[in-house]
Amino acid sequence: MSNYGLETINMFKFYTAKNSILQADGDSGDSAQRVGTFFSLAAMAKLHDLQINGALSINYEDCVLAHTAQPGAYRRSTDSSHWGYNTNNFSRDQWQAMQLAFAARGDKRRLYDSFKALLGRYLFHQNTHEGTDGNKVKTPDIAHPTHFSVLIRGLGLGKFLFPVLYVLDCSFLFDLLLRKNATDYDNMLAPQLLYANLVSSTLISRLAMRLYVKTDFIACLDAYHSVARNGILPFPALFWYAYQVNKMFPGK
Repeated sequence: MSNYGLETINMFKFYTAKNSILQADGDSGDSAQRVGTFFSLAAMAKLHDLQINGALSINYEDCVLAHTAQPGAYRRSTDSSHWGYNTNNFSRDQWQAMQLAFAARGDKRRLYDSFKALLGRYLFHQNTHEGTDGNKVKTPDIAHPTHFSVLIRGLGLGKFLFPVLYVLDCSFLFDLLLRKNATDYDNMLAPQLLYANLVSSTLISRLAMRLYVKTDFIACLDAYHSVARNGILPFPALFWYAYQVNKMFPGK
């Protein structure tokens, strides 16, 4: 691990507690997304578990278990007194981050279980109720194309289903058009696109990456994880490091 990678990991110690990663003000409502994103990026950046465990006193297995209600069903927060501990408000962006962590780390059993549970809900997510009180019923999030492409890549099926990946990866081009409409878009898109280009990349995923690295996505990540938003300050550096290690920037 380079000094930059180790220094970046060390900065996360200010945000870790209860086998999770909290935002700057201590809120844990989006912790599953943060845990999934962190372990996805760490795996793709080739950062080693022993050094991560030593620096943060948290590890992948304990964090995932703490966010798991049962195989394939998860909770946003590990704090039993927090509204996010309920499983009925676990949304798509939380699930996508956790699924990607399973895939990036080769955790095929959890990857399979998570998708099996999603199929059991007819491709709808767990968030059948509104945010903080869990009483107001809502229409849950529907599956995104990356749910399928991450499953295919994570289970090592890319060489058998390569034409399917070409079709699914077209969603990245639409994401590039839509990304400016949501402040958290790059936080979800950047790790998904990186993984697609590291495992069974397609012409479409490579084209999307060439377009993406010319955007202001790192600046957008800086804004999303800023002090003003109670964000996790070292996250943009971890994104940058993962992209840099894998030579995804032009001329690298």
